[in-house]
Amino acid sequence: MIFRIMRRVALTIPMLFIISLLSFALLYYSPGDSASIILRKKASSSVLTKEDIEEFSESKGLNKGFMSLFGKWISGIIRGDLGKSYLNDENINLKLFKYFNITIFMSTVGIFVYLFFGIIVGMYLGTKPKGIIDKIVRYWAVLASSVPVFWIALFIVWFFSVKMKMLTTIGSRNISSLFLPGFITGIIPAGNLIMIIKEKTKLVLREPFIISARAMGLRTWTIMSRHVLKNIMAPVISMIALTFPYFIGFSLIMEQVFSIKGFGFYLGNAINLKDYMIVASGIMVIGILVSFVNLIADIIYILIDRRDIYEK
Repeated sequence: MIFRIMRRVALTIPMLFIISLLSFALLYYSPGDSASIILRKKASSSVLTKEDIEEFSESKGLNKGFMSLFGKWISGIIRGDLGKSYLNDENINLKLFKYFNITIFMSTVGIFVYLFFGIIVGMYLGTKPKGIIDKIVRYWAVLASSVPVFWIALFIVWFFSVKMKMLTTIGSRNISSLFLPGFITGIIPAGNLIMIIKEKTKLVLREPFIISARAMGLRTWTIMSRHVLKNIMAPVISMIALTFPYFIGFSLIMEQVFSIKGFGFYLGNAINLKDYMIVASGIMVIGILVSFVNLIADIIYILIDRRDIYEK
């Protein structure tokens, strides 16, 4: 198992390097001059002389080639320094931590909702299929897969805020205002997990050891919590690893829908300004986080399903 973990970490490092290189290159070679875009934003004026742009570009090093800029950023990454913003010289480490906390909190709420409804409702439907709840979940899974997620989010904002006048759904005033977008992030894909858990539960309930447990007089709650839950955790772990990038990406969409100034807001402004350091650093942080979650999922999967060790 230790060898597999070391191999996975070793493969992750070049993958992160390639992702960062591609994202840096796409932004660098995209239309528009970075120095002029940033200076216009910085000076709040569209009237700039060529000398002003050249001076700004020289002072920030933006007149250097692609490999020079990328090499400067990589050398900073090795030292743990993500660099400074070209717009206002703000420390990217501090800014990313500030904005990324909001996105991570929303994603965490979404994952909790996703797992809560997926496991509880899925196990319930595994014992009582073909009911009204089963039909609702089926329709919800198809609807969530067919309709754009931002449209569903906009509909929820309109319903609760405009139609029902129950909630103020725009803006991030405090941490409580992040629960609704986090809930939406988790509940939309939960239908698919419910269906997977339902089918897995039905298969486990047909196993001989479950039949023996029932014959011994064990209560249904004991069977479900001690035996069935343990045997359905493998697909749950796999689904978390597969859908984690979705939760990060969907949280970025929710920030736009709910006008929340989180990581998506920060990264979007940086892309518009062609601020290479922020964009490359942001994508690197996401890549590290996703790789770390997948690594943890692999370890947990091995610990849950010991057969994986002997097969390999």
